Amino acid sequence: MKNIYLLFILTLLCACRHQPGNKSGDLIELFVDDQYEVKNLSELVESIRVIPLETTDQSLIGSIADLGYDDGNIFVLDGYNQLVSQFDENGQFIRKLVQKGNGPDDIQHPQMFSIDKLHNEVWLSNNTNFMRFDYHGNYLGKRDYQIGFTDWYVDEDYDIYFYTGKNDNAHNEDGFMTGDLTLLTTNDQKKTWFKSDIIGYYKPNMTKVSFGSSHPFSPQPDGSVTFSYTFNDTIYCIKNKQIYPKYCVHLTGNSLPSEKLDNMPGEEIDKYIQEHPSLQWNMNSVFETPAYLLFGYGIGFHAWAWVLYEKATKKMTNVQIKDDLFGSTFLPIKDSSGDSFWAAMMVENMELNPKLTEFIGKEKYERLKMLSPEDNPVILEFTFKEKF
Repeated sequence: MKNIYLLFILTLLCACRHQPGNKSGDLIELFVDDQYEVKNLSELVESIRVIPLETTDQSLIGSIADLGYDDGNIFVLDGYNQLVSQFDENGQFIRKLVQKGNGPDDIQHPQMFSIDKLHNEVWLSNNTNFMRFDYHGNYLGKRDYQIGFTDWYVDEDYDIYFYTGKNDNAHNEDGFMTGDLTLLTTNDQKKTWFKSDIIGYYKPNMTKVSFGSSHPFSPQPDGSVTFSYTFNDTIYCIKNKQIYPKYCVHLTGNSLPSEKLDNMPGEEIDKYIQEHPSLQWNMNSVFETPAYLLFGYGIGFHAWAWVLYEKATKKMTNVQIKDDLFGSTFLPIKDSSGDSFWAAMMVENMELNPKLTEFIGKEKYERLKMLSPEDNPVILEFTFKEKF
């Protein structure tokens, strides 16, 4: 294992940007150099559970655009029709939460979904409102919004944090242009954080290159939320309507300062990355569990590396994961629960290695081999080893 520098500090004096200024606890600095290792997935994981999703006419899924797990329920977003299907923890189909159509109980413009694990609800975005369901499929009503966003999180008071990703929300005609994080309360009050100079740069009908943030919200058992946004080197904590920096990540190799990236139009970023193929950039896909902090970063446009910080040992691993078990080119982690991580994989993309039997046994391995490309995707639940 390649250990990387790790330093604890007791103040907020570091190179990262801390726009909110709210302090709580100690800020942890993580220094990531460019000497990552290539590790096999089989070397990194402690356990793997493979869950084939039941394939029926009612449950058929073209591809999985997103997934979430909570309390024995697996929710998946079909990348083709944007509808959400619910399965139990063994992969048995339960229901589609709603059908697409123009009826009073249908969804007209499905886009994304989010699990509200605090209230055991699923929220589906529907152009200008959310449709809410409980885990039993009961419809709970709608919540209107007028804001452009790419993800959201519902807190204990049903206030909504939108990840707006530098969208210009001037269409609200209230003079309110959002930053990367916008709070919308139940009485429609707004507050925004992390507004960059790029806000307002793009004009209507102007073609633009956009770089999103994967998994910006990572809920924690204590009710707080770990939050990150594109081109930022700080990972934040949201709790009790307050935001404070929690981790400061330094990509210390051949990297471009996050503040410069944050204020560059997408076309300029695209050109710069093309000209610097070994650049470390765009910390993304941030997951925090009681035991780990896991995040990825790009290496130019051609590679992706993961950083795993073990909280108990205060050790870090900088690694490219080679999937020697399922043969995927990229491990698509979509959610975390407890200390488990969840991913999805299409059957046609799997090249099973007999080494997988060490984790799931020969009988389950043989059943996996019998799946066909026409079958539904499989869900992976896995845990990392305490020490690599």
